Amino acid sequence: MRDFTVLLPPSKRVFAFVLGEHFLALLSLWPLSFALWLKGLVSLLILFSFGVTLYRVVLKKHPQSVVAFGQTANENWWLKMRSGLVMPALLSDDLLVTSFLLSLHFKLEGQRQRRFIFLCPFMTSANHYRQVLMAVKKSQ
Repeated sequence: MRDFTVLLPPSKRVFAFVLGEHFLALLSLWPLSFALWLKGLVSLLILFSFGVTLYRVVLKKHPQSVVAFGQTANENWWLKMRSGLVMPALLSDDLLVTSFLLSLHFKLEGQRQRRFIFLCPFMTSANHYRQVLMAVKKSQ
């Protein structure tokens, strides 16, 4: 298999997806019969989660945000951080692979840190998405 690189630029579609996901979480919370203070606390946590997700995943402002990833010709994975660091990584077994959604967990080699990459076909070109899908299925 040849090597490939997938860039993960900030995207309006990813923002819309994350916004919709958090909005649905807030909507589904209010019909439940919890105490009002508990609903308020969980709502604040959902809003905090939205802020963190917006900062790290959508806008890629955090120095450790993943802006690109790929696989070399000898099937080693790597991640490029916003800070410019390119780090070798291992693909974890706990991942979700479908034809319309990829949820990838990487463990940075030599470290205990993990990175999560959420990928949909609309986030990158169809060719890149297909390459990642085939590489992940091959490494499972």
